[in-house]
Amino acid sequence: MIQQAIQKLVAGQDLARVEVAAVMEEIADGAATPAQIGAFLTGLRLKGETADEIAGAASLIMGQADEARPVVLLRGLAWAEADAPAATLIRAADEDLFR
Repeated sequence: MIQQAIQKLVAGQDLARVEVAAVMEEIADGAATPAQIGAFLTGLRLKGETADEIAGAASLIMGQADEARPVVLLRGLAWAEADAPAATLIRAADEDLFR
């Protein structure tokens, strides 16, 4: 989907809300390459974003926010649930979280 969206943007065409949501889903799922993401965002910027395009991106982001999982904080570490995407131990930014 992202390739078709880039082609439309290069041609100066607006994207429908559902098209932008589909592209954002590809990006969120890791299916788009960094080059594709850059081309898509640059194309939107050069053409000028429409309200529908912004709403399409926002709708996916808000939908993903509903699926957010809690993060547990443990003495200097943040740990995401095991079934969370890219679950990993992340060292907190040199702060003692329990001072």
